[in-house]
Amino acid sequence: PVVALLDGLPLENHVLLAGRLIIDDPDDHQARYQPGQQRHGTAMASLILHGDLSGQPTSLQRPVYVRPIFIPSLDFNNRINEVTPDDELLVDLVHRSVRRIKEGDGDDGPAAPSVKIINLSFGNRFQPFDRDLSPLARLLDWLSWKYGVLFLVSAGNITDDIRISVPANQWQAISPEQLRGETLRAMRDSQVERRPLSPAEAVNVVTVGAVHADDAAIPVPDQRVDLLGGLRLPSPLSTVASGYNRAVKPEVLFPGGRQLYHAPVGNGADPARFAAVQTLKPPGQKVAWPGQGPMELGRTVFSRGTSNATALGTRCAAQTYEHLQELKAAPGGEQLDEESIAVIIKALLVHGASWGNAA
Repeated sequence: PVVALLDGLPLENHVLLAGRLIIDDPDDHQARYQPGQQRHGTAMASLILHGDLSGQPTSLQRPVYVRPIFIPSLDFNNRINEVTPDDELLVDLVHRSVRRIKEGDGDDGPAAPSVKIINLSFGNRFQPFDRDLSPLARLLDWLSWKYGVLFLVSAGNITDDIRISVPANQWQAISPEQLRGETLRAMRDSQVERRPLSPAEAVNVVTVGAVHADDAAIPVPDQRVDLLGGLRLPSPLSTVASGYNRAVKPEVLFPGGRQLYHAPVGNGADPARFAAVQTLKPPGQKVAWPGQGPMELGRTVFSRGTSNATALGTRCAAQTYEHLQELKAAPGGEQLDEESIAVIIKALLVHGASWGNAA
């Protein structure tokens, strides 16, 4: 494996994942999962291996190393969330996980020393960036240097309502272009609430934001609202504030699915507020998902967010690695030092990015 996924436990026997994962679970997180709860890790592994299933992607040939660091948890509304254990510091868990990959743990040797790319599709919503680097961001910077690996980290999802200056009883009278402009201004004006979530502010990583795009078919018109009119712009879920010392964050954006919103309700004279729709229906990126019944091993759903964008960034990095291996056989290929491969991949990811028509 060249890619490591630190995430929730995937459904290993899903038809899209069977035989493609190397799951290393020394903390026995699997014992805490019930059937149907292996959601986030399953979706991320699917995107890394196959991309958006609505398109016609080619699958990665190498297996993906998976270290479960999440456990399922029920919130106050009895919904399943996958979170890191509350009996261990996250910074210690990540440190131990990466050290096990590259050096080993106790008497065990390195679990996956060939790994060059590590996917972290999570953000701490209780720790948005505020001037100083978080302990976890500092750890990632150090681990990047110590082991010569590339971390791809999600910028974090901002699911707050989008509030525009147009009254709620008049928003339908404005043009799609005006609605798009109002949405972008609302995102810009809420920078305080749209800061990168730890550890996205780390300096040595590549932080990934989401583009409002996917390969799903255009949905049948309904009551949901596409604030950006389907254009390939930064997703309304994205952060917009800068990073450490006003550094650009995120460095790159990848498709994160089209996020739709509920139409405004309430007093018509108040500014229109749009709440994000939470659904497994299209649009969005089509991903593998645990089944609802026994032996349902082929279920797929549609999801959105910067986690998805980060998984696609990791997939692109893995494809770049394979191309670099081919170039090693070409004249001058000996200059592609394996110890510097993570930095080369980082440079190609960032310098190969373009705003295109979105500019």
